[in-house]
Amino acid sequence: MNEELELRKRLQSADPGRSAPELNEGLVAQAALSKKKRLTNFKLARFTMAAASLSIVGLAVTSVSLFQPAANEPLFTLAGSGQSTSMSADASSGMATTESGRIASDSMMIWPSIQYNYIPGELSMETGRGKVYQAELTGDPIELLTRLAQFFGIEAEPKFDEWATEEYPSYSIQEGNTSLGIYFSGAGNWYFSTWDAESYSCISATDEDGVTLRDASCDPKPTPDLIPIESDLIAQASSVFAELGFAVDSSTANVWRNEWGASVSFANVQNGINTGMDFYASWDARGTLNYLAGYSFRLVERGEFDTVSAFDAVSRIADGRWYGSAPSSFYEDMAIAYEGEANPMARDAEIAVEDIAPEPEGTNLEPEQIELRVESAQTATLSVFDAAGNYWFVPGYILFNDQGWFDSIISLQEGVIELPEPYEFEIMPYLDEEPLG
Repeated sequence: MNEELELRKRLQSADPGRSAPELNEGLVAQAALSKKKRLTNFKLARFTMAAASLSIVGLAVTSVSLFQPAANEPLFTLAGSGQSTSMSADASSGMATTESGRIASDSMMIWPSIQYNYIPGELSMETGRGKVYQAELTGDPIELLTRLAQFFGIEAEPKFDEWATEEYPSYSIQEGNTSLGIYFSGAGNWYFSTWDAESYSCISATDEDGVTLRDASCDPKPTPDLIPIESDLIAQASSVFAELGFAVDSSTANVWRNEWGASVSFANVQNGINTGMDFYASWDARGTLNYLAGYSFRLVERGEFDTVSAFDAVSRIADGRWYGSAPSSFYEDMAIAYEGEANPMARDAEIAVEDIAPEPEGTNLEPEQIELRVESAQTATLSVFDAAGNYWFVPGYILFNDQGWFDSIISLQEGVIELPEPYEFEIMPYLDEEPLG
């Protein structure tokens, strides 16, 4: 009887609907992100040994729990903002030497500093939904580079770059003044570049030290009549990209042309999103195509997720880890708006370092507090890289403040993506002592 009661309890506990956890949306989408992986050896061995020792009822219980997630999984881990420093770092100690010879942590910030406090204005408090896309690389990098080389009459073979890795592969071809390359990670950037040696072949003489001299009359001269007109530039570039297997939309062409050369770019729009990864071509002063660049990826939808309100997104600015890249159109619009006017984004840059007196020793080193009021918000699709170098497009806001610039903030609810570890700064004063040694 006791055995029957125990069996009944174990069967009830095996009910998949009993106390079932609510799945995080990121976990559901994660299942489609990569190829299925076989269990690693130790997991497979452990599972096999457990299965052999279980009764039929015990196996049923195990099979139910096996498909329940142990923890909610994010779509991806956001890449951290690069930690750059002008100091010479000692990797073993995590410390760095400043110009004065003092030892300082690489997380220190030189005084004086400014802390911006962002205050939300009359922004919407409504939440929403937004789609996430991943840039999936297409084609074979060696085949693409070989096709480029054949098109431009290059006979050399692609080589795996010495600085490349299996995780971040890149290949290149170098022949004379011409180079081709492809970085097959992220968005799959590729390029062709060449320069005309004849433009620099006019040599007048050498001086007594054997240094080559050039006569000013030998310098390249503008030949605007050799540079194609705008319509021909678009047609020529479109034809080249098409022949290489990349379709571009002529209606998105942006042309620049003067007496020294010309260029044309085509917007890379996929799934209604301007990815900002434009296809680009340029011509030199003789009207020769001397540069070509593009990308080899397609956007794959990874799901639709809840988003925070514009009001709540303001608090993410100070965190520093929720940033994404705004579409290039926003920067272009800002540049047009500031044309002929003082750019408020450059106000801080106008303060020369030498004009700031070092803070006297013993003075309070708290950063200067400046309030910025976020007055309006606009939804946008932002681009980000994850920690593995993959390229993503996520929903976000462009938050405009009362000082004339904006912040582009990811609007996904917490848990959909994983944030990098926070990067903290410690305020340190200027050091005016003589360098040690």
